[in-house]
Amino acid sequence: MKVAIAHDYLVQYGGAERVVEVIHDLWPDAPLFTSIYDADAMPDAFRSMDVRTSFLQNVPGLARHSKLGLPAYPRAFASLELHGYDVVVSSSSGWAHGVRTDLDALHIVYCHNPARWLYRSDSYLAGERALAAPLLPALKRWDRRAASRANRYIANSETTRRRILAAYGCPSTVLHPPVDTRRFELGEPDDFFLCASRLTAYKRIDLAIEACHELGVPLRVAGDGPARSRLERSAAGRDVDFLGRVSDRELASLLGRCRALIVPAEEDFCITAVEAMAAGRPVVGYARGGLVETVLPDRTGVLFASQTLEGVTGAIRRLERLELEPAAIRRHALRFDTSRFRDELARIVEDDLGVTVPAAEPAVRAA
Repeated sequence: MKVAIAHDYLVQYGGAERVVEVIHDLWPDAPLFTSIYDADAMPDAFRSMDVRTSFLQNVPGLARHSKLGLPAYPRAFASLELHGYDVVVSSSSGWAHGVRTDLDALHIVYCHNPARWLYRSDSYLAGERALAAPLLPALKRWDRRAASRANRYIANSETTRRRILAAYGCPSTVLHPPVDTRRFELGEPDDFFLCASRLTAYKRIDLAIEACHELGVPLRVAGDGPARSRLERSAAGRDVDFLGRVSDRELASLLGRCRALIVPAEEDFCITAVEAMAAGRPVVGYARGGLVETVLPDRTGVLFASQTLEGVTGAIRRLERLELEPAAIRRHALRFDTSRFRDELARIVEDDLGVTVPAAEPAVRAA
């Protein structure tokens, strides 16, 4: 059985790219097709993969400013050579589901979210919306045509399942993303709160900064992105430490030592929240999206209904009054372990294709 994997782009490392790693573990000989690949921005594990890129790989600066490629991504994915594969698994939040496969191939799309720049462009594109607006109707038509060619959609959360139905009118199966819970251990908490995220406007890290300042508690921010300089300016003189991009080992240590992870935005799933719980630490998060499926209110964290300063500070104050058991928080997180994802994805392919997927040993990641 010949398998290929497709992914939107490999220019920064986040939750979607972790999913791609686990999919590749299941089929380690499968080539990985993508539009752009920046090896320096990705972990060493990707260097051993057979990564194949589109013509956009040669466009200067596009890896750092991927939104500038909006008009070209449909043609880029149509140009990728995926003939001769029995199974194509696309990891998509906007583009990879548009690859062209053989008519008799099984094309499964693991959808992190229907394209935000098409269906939630006000919050995602922000300042670029005026420039992108003329392109959106044509891109939306392409997106829906591409979705209609897939054999099966898999959603990363119940929230995403509903969005897939609204955007494409097609049903999907929910399979929560994999979390490598082996990387995390219970430890003694320190005095700081933590945000760990790509630093973009819609992640609302500004709310966490304001809330921690108002409560007089230290905040550490792990991650990088286009909003970093603005956030650093707004946090000047406050007890906020911007750590930039951190390694897996450093993130595991931060999650194990924080008082709580703060997630101020609506997330499709949020792997980092489950990682925090795997380390026995609670989550303070916005009660929308994937967090309502992973965080047990007042048992593994506190959710706030209003995405406001008052909402975040109220949730932190409530958390401080609770007596949560780290071991119980970790036990809950084990439900989302990598082994469950691999087994379920293999079962889906077996059922749809009528073959048995050979078991592959999970890769051991370097910390």
